Amino acid sequence: MNTGAVIVGSTLIILGLAGCFLPVLPGPTLCFGALLLMGLVSGFEGPTSVTVMMVTGAITAVVSVVDYFVPILGARQFGATRWGLWGAVLGLVAGLALFPPFGLIVGALVGAVIGELGGGKDIGAALRAGAGVFIGGVLSLVLKLAAWGVMTYYFISAVLRCYATE
Repeated sequence: MNTGAVIVGSTLIILGLAGCFLPVLPGPTLCFGALLLMGLVSGFEGPTSVTVMMVTGAITAVVSVVDYFVPILGARQFGATRWGLWGAVLGLVAGLALFPPFGLIVGALVGAVIGELGGGKDIGAALRAGAGVFIGGVLSLVLKLAAWGVMTYYFISAVLRCYATE
């Protein structure tokens, strides 16, 4: 077993977890990189078979794309306008800078509400739009954490299998 690969892979898994919360890190992609590394080391046998790699690769792609659209869809579903969406984006950035990582969701919510109020909506409509951003953000986080959990399971299984066969 290549101990260096385990260290690099473990680092990628930890960064992948951080990436579930921080938009500057591609969490699912980093986790898939760790799993791919273990696949290369193990010859794509056992927990990192070609089939598992294809499925986790597809999961990574889907979660990475959906991550960008779920908060917007949530906001739209709850009646957000362009003002609210821009407010959510600005609030997300401000929240990340001021209160990482939880400021992301709270900042987006507050930004959406302020944006909707600035766009002329009443407080009830602005709060609904903020709720949509919040629900979308939480759903996106849950999807990323689920993908991280699945790939971390396979990564740990591959590491244990490789050390057991040495």
